[in-house]
Amino acid sequence: MNTPTPPRPPAAHTRPGVASAHSQTPYAQPGTTCAHNETPSAQSDMTSAHSEAPSVRLRAAAARGGTAAPGPRPAAPRNDAPSTRPRIALISATPAAIGPAVDGLADAFPEAEPWNLLDDALLTDAAAQGGLTPALADRMRRLITHAVEGGARGVLLTCSLYGPVAARADVGVPVLAADSAAFAAALAGGHRRVLVLATFTAALDDCLERFRAAARAAHSPTEAVGRVIAPGDRPDPAGADAILLAQYSLAPRADELSAALGLPVHAGPRTAARALRAAVGDIPTAGEGGAACSE
Repeated sequence: MNTPTPPRPPAAHTRPGVASAHSQTPYAQPGTTCAHNETPSAQSDMTSAHSEAPSVRLRAAAARGGTAAPGPRPAAPRNDAPSTRPRIALISATPAAIGPAVDGLADAFPEAEPWNLLDDALLTDAAAQGGLTPALADRMRRLITHAVEGGARGVLLTCSLYGPVAARADVGVPVLAADSAAFAAALAGGHRRVLVLATFTAALDDCLERFRAAARAAHSPTEAVGRVIAPGDRPDPAGADAILLAQYSLAPRADELSAALGLPVHAGPRTAARALRAAVGDIPTAGEGGAACSE
């Protein structure tokens, strides 16, 4: 007797929506696709923070009840308009001269834009080579040319030792020696004897020579005597009725020396700034190119 074979159970069918991971497609199970192939439409609330716009992050955070960090602040608008303030190059041989020169411009030429150029080996090289040599004068002329090519409308040499270079400069803009304007003020003051002060011999000798030459050119009977002092010294006037400071680094002491000695003190920075202002001309008035610097 043959026993009937029982019927075989039907094959199992894959349930919809439970595709295996190796065959799953991005749209088979929304919301669980891997981040490396998701698209904004598939997972708009999980866009990476580094590419998401601030407004999108804020909306997504609000929907989740959280707080998102604000996005980067927009860059401030740039003002690339060139300054109309006349640029004045201050060429210095020592950092100590920079402050007095800038202060002189602020006092007597506040419309100017100071531009400091420093070669702090000019003095040590001059001392080693016995004064202002042709090579050092050439070096200063190159600095002056650099200043003019950089847009300077005027140049002031703040080191008195290099004054002769200014007198021979022909670069199309006014170039002043450190103390030529102070010489003029001292000679106009009717002084009988002027005491010239410096902190080293080369600067003193150069200043005395040029001041005496200026006095001869002006047919002035003013006599000049000189002395080397240490910073902070209070010199004996020795019969002088005025003081002339040969170096810009001494200019901050002008008021102190005047009060202590009871004599007028002529210093280069302010008188030079006043002379440059007159020489440059065409100064912008208030409201043109912004407010003048008053530092």
